[in-house]
Amino acid sequence: MVASCPRCRVAALNRARVCVRCGAPLFSAPIDLEAPLPAPMTEPVMVLDILDCEPLPPTPALAKPFDDSAALPNRPRTVPHETARDRVAGATLPAHPGLPDHPMNELDEAPVHVTIPATDRADHAPGGPVTPTVKPKLVVLRGMKIGAEYPLYDGRNVVGRFADKPVDIDLVSQESVEQIWCSRQHAVLMFEKGSVFLEDLNSLNGTWLNGVRVHAGQPRQVKAGDVVQIGTVQLKLAIG
Repeated sequence: MVASCPRCRVAALNRARVCVRCGAPLFSAPIDLEAPLPAPMTEPVMVLDILDCEPLPPTPALAKPFDDSAALPNRPRTVPHETARDRVAGATLPAHPGLPDHPMNELDEAPVHVTIPATDRADHAPGGPVTPTVKPKLVVLRGMKIGAEYPLYDGRNVVGRFADKPVDIDLVSQESVEQIWCSRQHAVLMFEKGSVFLEDLNSLNGTWLNGVRVHAGQPRQVKAGDVVQIGTVQLKLAIG
């Protein structure tokens, strides 16, 4: 910046490019009116010469790991983690405060005994021999319907012709109308404890066992294969 005009020596105004009096230019070439920025300032950095430093003495090797618990009694010691497998059988853990009787506070649990019921049929079988079930029946050997079967049930089995009184073994279909020899209640067969007994009921034409007449009040035992004759009908006892 020029303080005064070089031609007329008049003081120049601030930032004026020409003289206000004579008009002479105050600058020979255009210049940047902005003031330059100052150079950045940096702090000096101290660089140590590591080559001139003496090396540190080597650390002596320890015979065993250093335990500083003795030097620092108040410092907590590091305890290695103990797994459930490493616990000794029979050891007990401290109970949770406030729950002394809680089952979770006990380490050793009482063994649980489980009883499995037997499913084998042999386990439930009685000790003695099994008596086979006896199912006796009368098979017609002579009559209108040969081969017909009449089962015997426990207790009394009345044999006859069904008319005004019911019977257990009805032989009305085994005799022809022209020849009726069977009474309405002719005989009775008792089946008790696996045995069969035959007794006549005061019939008109009688009751026969293997060709021998059976009288009233005198029961006779009937075995498998024996032939009973009532009227004109013959029946054989079979055990099924």
